[in-house]
Amino acid sequence: MQLIALVVAGYNDRELAKKLGVTEKTAKSCLARIFERVGAANRLELVLITLHRRLLDGAIVLHTSTSPC
Repeated sequence: MQLIALVVAGYNDRELAKKLGVTEKTAKSCLARIFERVGAANRLELVLITLHRRLLDGAIVLHTSTSPC
């Protein structure tokens, strides 16, 4: 959920990686898996689906897992 919150906030792949402490490749891979899980084709669809399903509360998520996915 942390990754989705950062996408909703407008982070690009490089910024996601830096914020999560992973490589850019890892961030892209996690994002691709999330797209597949929720049925999104791109970031905009991910944001719209997230907001529609109310997966985030104000785009602020407290996430304690060490996995960015």
